[in-house]
Amino acid sequence: MDKEGVEKGGRSSKKLMGLVMVTMMVAIIVFSLFLMVTTTVLSRSSQVAPAAEDEKIPVIILLKDQYKPTPQDRLLSREAWVQSMKSFTEDKQRDLLTELRKDNRVKDVKQFWIVNAISCKATTEVIEEIKKRPDVAKVELDRKVYLLDADNKEKEQRFFKFKTFNSSQTIEQIHPGEGEEIAWGVDWIEAPQVWANGINGSGINVSVVDTGINASHPDLQGKVIAWKDFVNNKTTPYDDNGHGTHCAGTIAGTGAGGTKTGVAPGANLFGVKVFNSGGYANESDVMEGFQWSVANGADVISYSGGMLPLDGIEDEASVNASETNTHVIHVNDSYAELMDSFKPAFICAYVESPDLQNLSISLVAPNGTEVQGDYMDWLVPPDLYGEYIWLYKYSEDNPLPSGNWSLNVTAKGISVFSYDFNLSGVSNATLNFWTRYDTGDGSDNNGYLEISTDGGMNWTELARYKGYLSELTPGSIDLSNYTGKNVTVRFREITDSPVVDNPGWFIDNITNPKTGSCVELEGGAYKWRSTGQATDSGAINYSYGLLVAYPDNGTSAEAQEINNIAGLGVVPVIAAGNDGGFGLRTIASPGSASDAITVGATDCEKDYIAWFSSRGPVGYGANETIKPDVVAPGVGIVSTCYEGGYAWMSGTSMATPHVAGTVALMLQANSSLSPAEVKQILKNSSFDLGKEGEDNTYGAGRVDAYAAVSNVTELEPIPKVQLYAGCARYLYIPNQPVTITAISWNGTAVSGTDVRFVAEHYNYTSENYEEVLNTTNTTNEMGLATASFVPASGGGYDITISDEFGNVV
Repeated sequence: MDKEGVEKGGRSSKKLMGLVMVTMMVAIIVFSLFLMVTTTVLSRSSQVAPAAEDEKIPVIILLKDQYKPTPQDRLLSREAWVQSMKSFTEDKQRDLLTELRKDNRVKDVKQFWIVNAISCKATTEVIEEIKKRPDVAKVELDRKVYLLDADNKEKEQRFFKFKTFNSSQTIEQIHPGEGEEIAWGVDWIEAPQVWANGINGSGINVSVVDTGINASHPDLQGKVIAWKDFVNNKTTPYDDNGHGTHCAGTIAGTGAGGTKTGVAPGANLFGVKVFNSGGYANESDVMEGFQWSVANGADVISYSGGMLPLDGIEDEASVNASETNTHVIHVNDSYAELMDSFKPAFICAYVESPDLQNLSISLVAPNGTEVQGDYMDWLVPPDLYGEYIWLYKYSEDNPLPSGNWSLNVTAKGISVFSYDFNLSGVSNATLNFWTRYDTGDGSDNNGYLEISTDGGMNWTELARYKGYLSELTPGSIDLSNYTGKNVTVRFREITDSPVVDNPGWFIDNITNPKTGSCVELEGGAYKWRSTGQATDSGAINYSYGLLVAYPDNGTSAEAQEINNIAGLGVVPVIAAGNDGGFGLRTIASPGSASDAITVGATDCEKDYIAWFSSRGPVGYGANETIKPDVVAPGVGIVSTCYEGGYAWMSGTSMATPHVAGTVALMLQANSSLSPAEVKQILKNSSFDLGKEGEDNTYGAGRVDAYAAVSNVTELEPIPKVQLYAGCARYLYIPNQPVTITAISWNGTAVSGTDVRFVAEHYNYTSENYEEVLNTTNTTNEMGLATASFVPASGGGYDITISDEFGNVV
């Protein structure tokens, strides 16, 4: 991905990342926090929920006339330009505000000037009148957005639980002295090499629009120079959630507490609290936070929130053999009645049942066509659901067709054949058979061989079968555990055809190994007893769900505000979202804005995409754009904890402040850069990953602070030695083996690198160290080298990983 005029990022040297999956007993789980903001609507169609006649609905009114800066405006100071925008919007909003405020028809009015919009609460009757006004472009819902752990769900949802299971993270506190000297993400993007050139973000104001900031944290003391609380109106900075403090530390943490967490430790911070302690806010609150940041002199806005609107149904049901249940969800042209910039991008369906192999499932479009999409079994935790879940996604290169989409669930016909064997006279027995069935090991088996010792009340599986063989094939099963009893062996054949008269695929007998004689030799295929088409209970129970995603196409009021912010000279850095588990078209709003620097996340192991990182594109056809713009470290990120000390978290929320800090370094080096220039330099200097060139997974690549700043000003070259970074987990279980993994990496895996592993046990009683591991191993073709040791029951461990040049991770 070479680009003209800008030096390409990357390194000629190797990287060694030590992944110390070990350590001390003192780690504490503080609380669970789902990291990306999203909204989930649980109506049976994506319409505005019916409201009482006098119930007021929160909306955002976007007016047609929007401020268009002239070349003369661009010569003005920020203050003069802001005043010009305020004067413009006050004039354009005057008539509408007069109408809205007449007879107290609306309440909670907020005026915006950075985008010509008004938010308020109005009845459906008033909303319909507003939509007809010639000066109004559109009316959008003032969406309530949540940190996913917020206590705000209408009910427990099985489908959404799969999604949030994958999105969930924990804040895990780290005691001082047990963390990294330099947070691995900061080191990985080569920020320390920029600091060595006297550039640390000094004089640059970065606004953190989030849950607040604990300004008393040692690493953040004196950093928060401006504060606004849109939730509780407190005048002193605080954080009652933790998300904001963690993001702030990645931007500008000084390392005073022991770990250098900040990419730009010299930068100033604005704390703008828009999310409450439970983790939710209205979209208008976030828009106010952006607007306040611009008015008060922010150079960069870091926003680790967003929204991917989801509309879904979920329930439980049962279906009788050879019958079909149809479950319907209505897909609209746009999300709800008021969100025309949010188009339906994809539909997901799931069915969960322990009898999944006996069900036939299809997803049908409004035109009656059975659609073929992607199975998404990988999205579901296999250790929890395994073969019992069917999860399916369908999407196109255009918005989904509107209308009724159907999930059809049919119970296959089940032919059951059984035979009674008397094993009371033998001590050992083997069931010998010939069959045309192949061995089965998945969820789509054709039949099951089972045995019962209580007259058919309970059954034990003996074997599974799937597919058909051209020839009869011998097989045998030891039944010694069932001798001395009367047993019933049955074969359940799953078929879509009418009841089969006999199990012609099976021929069998029972052999007594001691005498070689056969028991019930006449038990051939035509002696089996047919019990008809039915399951044991007569019906199959299952749960199901249908979900439709409506991502923003980049024209929502919030996205337009982001574009206007960039036009005013402020750099907006926005998280892409944590919905990448659903695949493409999962970018959250306002990361959908064309002028935002939209940030995805890479994993802690190396420059591979984090599985949760949302993917593009945004929009369709000629308006389709690649997103995210860049990626940055977002897994196992150590930063400041709102309760003191440090904590690690994961998400695109954590990747975003890495980029915001990098922008602060760039702006200190050259304060005249425009947001568009900053974005282009970041993209051009990023380390190209994935497909060559920009793509909808990695964008332009992983941000490289050194390469970005070196394209702004001349820097001293990086020493040609091994570079390294690390990601740590601070838990271990006594007497259980611990494996330490190191990775040699330079955009691709580097094999043949010698890595030395040393582990020392510290005994708190004797206050002495004892070496328990000292070995050197070589990285394989995947760049991996590992070593293991078994921790004792007490004390702590110091883990040291070094490369062949002696550089220590």
